[in-house]
Amino acid sequence: MVTSGPEAGWYRDPSGRHDHRWWDGTTWSPHVLTLGLRSVDYGDPDEAGAVDADHSDAPDSEVPDSDAPDPEVPATDVVGPVASSRPLAAWVVVFVGAALLVVGALLPWGEATSPTASFSSDGIDGNGAITFIAAVVLVLVVLVVQRPRTAAWLVVATAVVAGAIGVRDAVDLSDKAARLVDQGPAGVTANVGIGVWVTIGGAVLALVGGIMALAMSSRGSGRAQR
Repeated sequence: MVTSGPEAGWYRDPSGRHDHRWWDGTTWSPHVLTLGLRSVDYGDPDEAGAVDADHSDAPDSEVPDSDAPDPEVPATDVVGPVASSRPLAAWVVVFVGAALLVVGALLPWGEATSPTASFSSDGIDGNGAITFIAAVVLVLVVLVVQRPRTAAWLVVATAVVAGAIGVRDAVDLSDKAARLVDQGPAGVTANVGIGVWVTIGGAVLALVGGIMALAMSSRGSGRAQR
């Protein structure tokens, strides 16, 4: 069906089979979006009822050089803009990882006991403060950064930093605990606190979530190019 109307952009799929379909400025193309994933549908886009294409006030959309637009360009609607799709499953994993980073920062990172006393040091008193901030950064990146691929790379970088801090402190505290046991009075025990391990686990989860988001973005781009 050849008509004229809105400028090129993502609009609600008139067939109803997908969320959005690419309007090239003249005709409906086979490029479609479903739950944020790109694919191609060569069926009749108007078979479920045509959509009035004469919308002079339809919102403008960014038009890339190629006929198959960048999947990260926000979709638009004939009645107003709609939010760009996001890899929700991956972001859930990132949120869980961020929560573990917060919990880990508040738990003991170093513990020591003797027959007469016990001592523990919370992560927030040391490098746990940095991993706590990393957790906040992870949440803000997911909520604020609009481009999923950019957000995914920022998540990966932040998770790597938090994980490196956790591993470094685990090694350092383990060495200090061993020296304290060897050189201290009889009956003294020392070990790495659970907070360090929770922190490392949270960083790993956040990293997995970031990699998942990258994979989902790449898969969407690959489908669009085929």
